[in-house]
Amino acid sequence: MNAFAISPQQAMSEILGRWPETIPVFIRYRMECVGCYLSTFDTLEEAAVAHHIPLDTLVEALNQEIDAQNRA
Repeated sequence: MNAFAISPQQAMSEILGRWPETIPVFIRYRMECVGCYLSTFDTLEEAAVAHHIPLDTLVEALNQEIDAQNRA
């Protein structure tokens, strides 16, 4: 796992800005967070709850995508 793992308490805008490679993960889960004005205010945890996605599953998928990009 990478040293800069995503935290459930991070703002969605921070995640999307810092790790743009996570965008396909959000799209895969049908989360419309990319470009949403609420991404500035919502945390990853709040977005997962709002979209009925298990938080641990989402965090794992996001961190795996970041790790894959770092290895490429």
